[in-house]
Amino acid sequence: MSWFIDGGYPDNTEFIDAPEQPQSELPRSQWRIVEGENDGYPWFDLLPEIPPLHVDPVKQRPYICVYDKKTAKADFTTNGLAILIPAVCEVTETLNGAWTVQMQHPIDPEGRWQLLIISNILKVNGQLFTIKSVDPQFTGNSGSVSVYAEHIFYQLNDGWIFPPAYLTGSNGQSAVNNILSRVDYQARPGAFIYSYIGSSDITTPFRREVSAGCTPVDALIGGGGLVEKCGGELYRDNFYFSINSRMENAKDDAFDIRVGKNLRGIRRTVDMTSMATYFRGYDAWGGWIAFAWDFEAFFGDLFPHYVVRSENFSKPQRADEEDFDYDDWFDNDFTQEVLAFFKRNCKPIIRYEIDLDDVRNNPDFEITADERFRVGDKGRVYDVRLGGELTIELTETVYDAVRDKYTRIAIGDRQSFVKTASPTIVVDIAALPVASLTPVLDASGALCYDASGEQIFEERSYQ
Repeated sequence: MSWFIDGGYPDNTEFIDAPEQPQSELPRSQWRIVEGENDGYPWFDLLPEIPPLHVDPVKQRPYICVYDKKTAKADFTTNGLAILIPAVCEVTETLNGAWTVQMQHPIDPEGRWQLLIISNILKVNGQLFTIKSVDPQFTGNSGSVSVYAEHIFYQLNDGWIFPPAYLTGSNGQSAVNNILSRVDYQARPGAFIYSYIGSSDITTPFRREVSAGCTPVDALIGGGGLVEKCGGELYRDNFYFSINSRMENAKDDAFDIRVGKNLRGIRRTVDMTSMATYFRGYDAWGGWIAFAWDFEAFFGDLFPHYVVRSENFSKPQRADEEDFDYDDWFDNDFTQEVLAFFKRNCKPIIRYEIDLDDVRNNPDFEITADERFRVGDKGRVYDVRLGGELTIELTETVYDAVRDKYTRIAIGDRQSFVKTASPTIVVDIAALPVASLTPVLDASGALCYDASGEQIFEERSYQ
């Protein structure tokens, strides 16, 4: 069925009955903290006859709070519907990847657990997370609720960039602007949608063809996205994000990890099974470009010869358009796509996981009070089994929000390593273009052949 809306355009959207709601709205809880009321101290919502109490200020751990799904941005400065009392609240942040919360909350008699429903928002250590799944488990009159939540940045995934779309940007900032401006939310009347602000200092031009649609998050940090093609590190602070060559607000010399202080254990994983040292990407016309690791000083000791792989890439959607410029597409879009594929799929998998005791609040280690462990920060790890001191950049952190301590950090790719004190496997390598072979086209864009019927190619060497 279709009908006409304002302007005379048909609206072919057909609405079907929605499934049963996963959980109904539930009442508010008791303890409240609102700026400007009771001098900012807690007061009891359900016992208004009891006067608010003034308490002596003490150092507080960051509150873990829950908010209604339609909370305005300005109202996140309060403690929302309730201050939670989880038994477990673990926050995992990955560089250019996921940022999630895993929580276990008791079935408390005050009913705070009833506020943990789909789409409500958690505030943990100052950051907001959208609840995506809730699993209550009852044992008699007690039990607990398992909650999984994703950083509010990922509400951008609720929008969609419909095809056909050609995402471009002369630099990172214009690419971010282009991506955000193309998001379609199909907002119904009364819908509640947050707005986001993004920035970037990347200077590399960005070009990506969207043939089947994608989310803005995918366009930013997914396969073939801005980060993969042009580099950069994603910084998120609730409704603001940036993609800069060096993560915004990142700190050098942020921490020092060593035995006798805070080092509990190190796990080192090196996997070469997907390693390829020479790679060719072929386009739909038979043209190709090759990339190889600049590895003579390092991989030459591990491999007696190149490990060769190739992949066929599909024709761009706009290839049949009259103004399609093959040479420009090959030198920019195609070359960028092949290089991103090579860096993503042909590198060694090297990872360190470090268990640590967070001693920043331990009076025996007062010198560590200014240390921090945040994704994008750089610091030192010292262990003789690793050959001495490594300067590393954190690519993943696990934070215990209940105890206000970091429990594990990880370094997940080779770009994480800045330098090493000994010739271990963690050294810098770079991808170098080796050569390319591109078809010769005539003025109409058709392929050119010689007198014998062989297709004519132009070879370009980068060495």
